[in-house]
Amino acid sequence: AYQLALKAQEKVEKRLQELRDKANALHTQNEYLQTRIDGNEEDKGALKYELRRGEDELRQATATNAQLMQQRQDVEDKFNETEAETVSFKAELDYIKREDMLDETGRTKPILIESESKLVERLQINEFLFSAQQARNPVPMLVEKVGHILEMVHTAQTQSDVYLQDLQRSNSMLTALRHKNMALYEKVQMCETWKMRALLKIASNEFDHRSAVKGHHKAKDQLHTLYLDGLQYSNKELVELHKIITNYMKQENVKEIRLQDNSLTHSSVKLICDLIDLCPYLTRIDLKRNKLDEEACNDIHKFVER
Repeated sequence: AYQLALKAQEKVEKRLQELRDKANALHTQNEYLQTRIDGNEEDKGALKYELRRGEDELRQATATNAQLMQQRQDVEDKFNETEAETVSFKAELDYIKREDMLDETGRTKPILIESESKLVERLQINEFLFSAQQARNPVPMLVEKVGHILEMVHTAQTQSDVYLQDLQRSNSMLTALRHKNMALYEKVQMCETWKMRALLKIASNEFDHRSAVKGHHKAKDQLHTLYLDGLQYSNKELVELHKIITNYMKQENVKEIRLQDNSLTHSSVKLICDLIDLCPYLTRIDLKRNKLDEEACNDIHKFVER
């Protein structure tokens, strides 16, 4: 029992020693934590001081910013006012330049005349105006120039009156000539009509039966030869000749057509070919002494051979 008591006492003492060590460790830790609390209080005080100083600086910066914004607004207002005044001054300056006839450098611009008339250049009006405005007193020069121009206008007016009289006489002569030309044109038309009828009558007489006419002998073989030499046949007469042959139905009875010395040109080739094509038994067409070029002759030759 004594041994058990000693063992129990040893266990208790050992346990007591552990508790004392633990109590000392906790006391030491408590002192350390107390020290840290004191240090944190000091840090908290320093941070509070820094916070108050930052708030003061922020309030000061805010006030400075508001003051600077107000100054910026004032400067912008002054700039806008200055710009508006500059535009107004520039417009006023342009108006003064226009009214006083000033150039970009402020010198007086000479008054010049802009016109499409060649008289301004021929009379050298602008050169005179430029030199006159350079003088101290341009009035005498202007009066002299105006007098000179008035003299020229008077001379031109006198000449225009003469020209007007000549024009009136010319118009009278023109009217008389126009009436005369109209009368001549009517006579020419009558002559052309008579010529056309005569030329066609010459051709149609060949086809008419005139047995009662003294001296007229009817062809035995009923074949006809048209003698149209030197009658100044043109394209219009050739067309009418084509119609006469068709109307008399003598296409197969025409054996020869003489068209010498009629001034036929290349434009008559088609009509000549039509006549050749119209008369199938045509043996000869005489085109000597006409104005047919080599190309026209070749065209007729090709048509005949075809």
